[in-house]
Amino acid sequence: MWGYAKPETELLVDIRGKLHRAVVKKPPLYDTTKYGWSRQRQPV
Repeated sequence: MWGYAKPETELLVDIRGKLHRAVVKKPPLYDTTKYGWSRQRQPV
């Protein structure tokens, strides 16, 4: 059966022929206050 993995599930990902460990995370995957269009901009 195919579907979505639950958060914190460990799995292997093939990147350019090598297997790497990965962990499924819940979104957001990054801090929106530091990155992205809605971040708080620092004065220059």
